[in-house]
Amino acid sequence: MQAKQLCDLPSEVLEYLCQHLERPSLQHFSVLSRCCYLAAKASLYRTIHLNRPLEDVAQWSQILARSSSLEHVRHLYIGAEPCQLDDTEDVWPLANTMSADDASWLPLANLIQNLSGLVQLTWIHGTTLPPCILAMLHAKRPPCRLHYRTFTLPGLLCPPNHLHLAPYELDVATSPSLHSVNLNYAEFYSNNQCVNYNQDALLDMVAGAAPNLREVYFKDVLYGFHSTLPSVLRTREWRSWRENPLSSSVPVSFCGALTCIVLDIRGEAGADMLKALHNRSDFRKLKILKLGYLVSTEAIWWMRDNCEFSSLHTLAIEPYERDSFEELEIATESFLQSLPPLSSLSITAYYSRHTLYSAFFRHGHTLKQLLLGRSRVPGGIWLDDRSILDDIRTHCPSLEELAFPLQRSLGDAEEVKFYRSLGAFRSLRQIHLSLDCSREWPAYCLFAAGSSPGPSRRYPQIWYNSEQSRQIREFLINAAMDKKLARTIFKVIATSKSASSLPLDQLSLGYRNPFPPVSARLAPVIQGLFSRIARSWKCTRNPRDDVPDHECFVEDCTKPQDWMPTWPREEDLSDAVKIAFRSIRPESPPPYRDFWTGWRSLPLDGVEMVE
Repeated sequence: MQAKQLCDLPSEVLEYLCQHLERPSLQHFSVLSRCCYLAAKASLYRTIHLNRPLEDVAQWSQILARSSSLEHVRHLYIGAEPCQLDDTEDVWPLANTMSADDASWLPLANLIQNLSGLVQLTWIHGTTLPPCILAMLHAKRPPCRLHYRTFTLPGLLCPPNHLHLAPYELDVATSPSLHSVNLNYAEFYSNNQCVNYNQDALLDMVAGAAPNLREVYFKDVLYGFHSTLPSVLRTREWRSWRENPLSSSVPVSFCGALTCIVLDIRGEAGADMLKALHNRSDFRKLKILKLGYLVSTEAIWWMRDNCEFSSLHTLAIEPYERDSFEELEIATESFLQSLPPLSSLSITAYYSRHTLYSAFFRHGHTLKQLLLGRSRVPGGIWLDDRSILDDIRTHCPSLEELAFPLQRSLGDAEEVKFYRSLGAFRSLRQIHLSLDCSREWPAYCLFAAGSSPGPSRRYPQIWYNSEQSRQIREFLINAAMDKKLARTIFKVIATSKSASSLPLDQLSLGYRNPFPPVSARLAPVIQGLFSRIARSWKCTRNPRDDVPDHECFVEDCTKPQDWMPTWPREEDLSDAVKIAFRSIRPESPPPYRDFWTGWRSLPLDGVEMVE
C-alpha cells in the first residue's frame, strides 16, 4: 500500500496499526508522510530510554517539546537498556554509591514533571535514586509506578551492629510509588566483612513498609560463596536490625500482596527466602513464581501443603533430589496437580517424561508457553524419542512459545524431520532450541605411549585414540552453526506450516554449555574450537506482506566467553583433531594460523542451504 492510500484511512485506524508495529517498522512507517508521522507519534514516544541521563536529558527535552510529544510518554527508562529481569545470565549493577549532587538531577526531575502521561519509571542507574526524582514521583497525579532495578540502600551495607539507615533511605524503602524491586544480593562483602541488611529491609518492605510493592526479583551475585540468606536471622546481628526505623514502620495487621516472585539464589537459601516471603505476603494473589534454584523434594511438599496459589498462571521450577528421584517425581506431580491451570510452565533439572505428561493433563489445554530444559535423569527428555513433540502438540493445542532441548545428529534426516515436526504446531510462533553437540564427550585420557595417533604438543599428556577421533569429528559437525544454517532451519520450520497455521515469528538457536564435570573435562583445545564455531542466532520473520513467510532477519546473539581458551594454533592441535577437521572440510586453507577461514556449517540432509 502506498503512502497516499494510507492517508485515506481514518486516523483511528492508522493509530491502531501503529500500536502493533515493532520499533523498526514503526520508525519506517513514521517517515512515509505527515499523516503517518502524526499517527505514529504517540507510539514512537510511548517509551523513552535515557542511557546517559545527565547528558541526554537536555536533548530529549528539546525533542519532546518540539514534537509536542511530552504527553505521549508513558514509560521512562533511566540507565541501561532494559533486559530480561529473570535472565540468569544477566547481573544488574549494584547501586552501592549515593547519587551525585542532587542539583545535577534537577533537569531530569523537571522533565518528569512535564510528562503528564507518565505512568512508569524504571531506574537502572548505577547510583541510588536521587531525592529530587523520588519527590517528583510522589507529587505526580495520577501516581507513577517505580521499578527499582538496582535497589540498594548503602547505609545497610555495614559492619555488624553498626546499622544506620538515613532518613532519605527510609523514604525510598517506604515509597508508595515503589512497584517492583531487583535486589542483587551478596550477604557478605569479603573486603571488610560488612553485613548486607538489604535482604532484611526488603522483607520488611514486602510486609507493608512499602505498601504498593508487588514484584520482587532476587539474585545471588557471589557465586563463590555458598550463601545462606537467612543466616542474619539466626545470629545476634538480627537483633540490631529489628531496632531500625524501617521495621517499626511495618503495619501490624498488614499482609503483603506480591504478584511476582523471581528467586535466583543458590543452595538452601532460595527455599528459606520463599518461606520468609510466604510469612509476609498473601500467596493467593501471586501470579508469577520463578524459582531459579534446585528445589528439593521437601521444599516441593512444603509448597503444596502450605501455599495457596489460586491466582498463579506462570511457574518456573527446577526439581532436584540427590538420593530418591522416585519421591521427587511424586512430589513434583502432586504439586503441579494442585495448581490452577497455568498459561506458562518452565521445568528443567530432574523430571521424568511421566512428570511432563502429568503436567500436560492438568495444564496442557491452557498452556501458551512451555519452556523445557534438559532432564538430568534416565527416562527424561534426552530427545532420543522425538515423538514427544507429537504429544506436546496434542495436549497443548494453544501453545504459542516453546523452548526445547535438541540433541543434534549431524544434520541427518531424523534431525530434519524434527525441524519439520515443529512446523506442525498451528499456533506456535516462537521457538527456542537449546542445542547439544554430543552425548559422548571427547574427553582426554592418559594412554600408553604409541596407543593413539599422536599427542598434542602443547598438552603432551593428552592422547586421543581412534574412537575419540570419531567423537571429535561428530562434535565439530554438530557444533558448527553459521548464519546460513540458522536461516535454513528457520525456512524448514516455516515452510512446514499449513496455510491455516500462524506463521513462525522467531527462532532462537543457542548451544548448551557442552563441558562436562572436571572428572571428564574436554581438552582445552576442544573448548577453544567450540567457542569459535558454536554460534547462537535469533531469526526473526520479515514482516513485509510481499515476501514469503520463511524469509527472516538473522542476528548473531553469541555472548563473549572470556573464560574460553585463546584461538587455537597449529602447535595446540593433536593429529586426531587435525584429521577430524580435514575429514569435514578438506578444502580449508592449510595454514593453521588461519585455521577457521574456510569453516562453514555442513548442510542438512536433503535440504538446500539458504543464502
